[in-house]
Amino acid sequence: MATGLNDKNIWPILEGNASEEELFCLKKDVENSAEARKQFARYRRLWNLTYRSCLTPIIIYKEKACKALIQTINKHKKI
Repeated sequence: MATGLNDKNIWPILEGNASEEELFCLKKDVENSAEARKQFARYRRLWNLTYRSCLTPIIIYKEKACKALIQTINKHKKI
C-alpha cells in the first residue's frame, strides 16, 4: 500500500503524528522511488521553514520522527 506524498498526509508524518503503517508505507515509497525522495525532501524543507523559528522541545521530538526517512533519502543519494 503506497501512501503517495501530498499536502494532506505529509504534515502528520513530519509532525510525528503518523501511524506506524503510514510511516512504513512512506519509507517503502522513499526507498523505491526517486520522485518520492524528491517530494519528501521538498516537504522537509517546507517543514523546516515553517517550524524552525519555534525553538521548543516539541520540535526536537518531531525531528526524531523523520530521522529514519531522512537517513533513507541520504543513503539513496550516495548510490
